[in-house]
Amino acid sequence: MIFMHHSFNRCTAHFFLSVLVTTIFACVAIAQNSEQTEHETKVPILNFTGTRGHWGTRDANGVISEENFKEFLTQKENAFLKELNMDFSTQTLISVTVRGDCHVRASVKITRDDKAKKYLCRVTSIYGGCRAAGRIQKWFVIEKLRPEYTIEFITMKSEKEW
Repeated sequence: MIFMHHSFNRCTAHFFLSVLVTTIFACVAIAQNSEQTEHETKVPILNFTGTRGHWGTRDANGVISEENFKEFLTQKENAFLKELNMDFSTQTLISVTVRGDCHVRASVKITRDDKAKKYLCRVTSIYGGCRAAGRIQKWFVIEKLRPEYTIEFITMKSEKEW
């Protein structure tokens, strides 16, 4: 009888442990929101440019207003931004900064969720194989954000090594 009781307790403990681990993994997956849902529509990137170093904006991720863009263009180190040919009446400019090693790369996917009234900008940083610190900043031109929509930046690290 003691053997059955001990076996029952061990099975119960394994069951609860597996439920706990499964719940934790599910919560992490939901929190990261890294996968595109059926409610999302891909947003085409109309134009983009990028740079390494410390030019452009100091902000990590965000929407760049027309006023800020004009201010950035007054600085000679930001001359590369002129190639974007922005039309703020029909387009939105997004800046994405990824910090990592000196050869860090990034991929960006932008979707629109009409049900939740938000844009999702998924930024994946890709390790470059260097031990020194570095950063890359990219600028993306997309359709003008719809009224009453927000934008959410989701940052992830690539599972792949360089």
